Amino acid sequence: MIRRFILQNSAPLIDQGLSSGTNFVAVLAVARAIGVADFGVFALAYTALTIVLGIGRAFFGTPIALAAADSSESLGRLHSSAMSAIAILAIPLAVAVSVVGAFALGTSPSEVAYLAVIAVAVATPLVLAQDISRYYAMAKSEPGTAVASDTVWFVGVVILFLVGETLDDSGVLLVWVLVIMAALVIFLVKYPFRFDLRGGLDLLKPKAGLKESLAVSVLLSTGLTLVMGFLMLPFLGAAAAGALRGAGTLFGPLNTLIALLDFSILAQLSRRERSSDRRTVSVITIAMCAISAAWAVALLLLPQAAGVALLGDTWQNTRAILPITAIEYVLLCVTAGVSLLLKLRDRGPSLLLNRVAASITILVFTITALLLGGGLEWMATALLAGALVSAVGMLYSGLTAERRDAGAATEP
Repeated sequence: MIRRFILQNSAPLIDQGLSSGTNFVAVLAVARAIGVADFGVFALAYTALTIVLGIGRAFFGTPIALAAADSSESLGRLHSSAMSAIAILAIPLAVAVSVVGAFALGTSPSEVAYLAVIAVAVATPLVLAQDISRYYAMAKSEPGTAVASDTVWFVGVVILFLVGETLDDSGVLLVWVLVIMAALVIFLVKYPFRFDLRGGLDLLKPKAGLKESLAVSVLLSTGLTLVMGFLMLPFLGAAAAGALRGAGTLFGPLNTLIALLDFSILAQLSRRERSSDRRTVSVITIAMCAISAAWAVALLLLPQAAGVALLGDTWQNTRAILPITAIEYVLLCVTAGVSLLLKLRDRGPSLLLNRVAASITILVFTITALLLGGGLEWMATALLAGALVSAVGMLYSGLTAERRDAGAATEP
């Protein structure tokens, strides 16, 4: 079972690994190149970018993945509509990220921080377009194109990491944006699209479907991280926000596995009979949790010198919360694995309700801890509490959905 899974997903695994590794190395390169407070501003703007990316995946990526069994012509139209929608939103998205960064600049109004916000704002629509093209390549069973694009991006940021200390701050940020452009160009050459205003606008129209529920869930999840960052600013400073981003970045390989579920596994499961879903999802979830635990142990044993080499001055604060973040990610793997069952059965409301409960938990915990004088460790514990509520709720929803389907199948 595991062997067949690996063989079927070797190319998507490689590509998702490259994508995650790119994010991992890019954030480390910036963290090493700029000051702790400036990196905190970058981290908050980057969180806004991840919100856009998550919502884009829900609105554009998930429909493409679920349409993998459709005709090539139908897939092509869907891709053109998605890319057109991104083109329509490019300037508004960049402005939105800039506004988020502007609020963060209040705590660190330096020239470097200003440049960081501008770089992230420009990169946001480019990253989204590149990511949705990856979904399209996988749906077309052409993972080689995605691997080629992400290889260019990965090699570029590795070079940036190695030579970043020889560049000034603006040079590091400029090279980062140029590398993203180069990765996107590969897709634009391979999959040229015709701008479709009507199709793009139609794809953006809100409906009461799965993609809307997933988008709101992403907004609650990642958006809450942004809210936490702003709540922390007057109490703990921008450096604390940078430490949370640093901890999340170190768990990049786990984010790879979680993203792979929607990026590739969901499309494959959608082609199969629903009767085998429970067993397959159980194996996937257990495997993810085991890998998460092993990676956590490796990070906790990381020598001080290695941590400083990776995150610079941000490492000291990040190391203090790694044990808490490790448990959080095991629970996140449980939630992500079981959520496949609900996505395959189009149970968007259950997914959204789960996210609402977790978000409320995190928000209440965060505000209470800050008012009582809690430090960075309490912020990490708030995220852990939300992950626990989410995992328990997802397990309950998954089992309930299976029982209902089994009951419906036995009815005369």
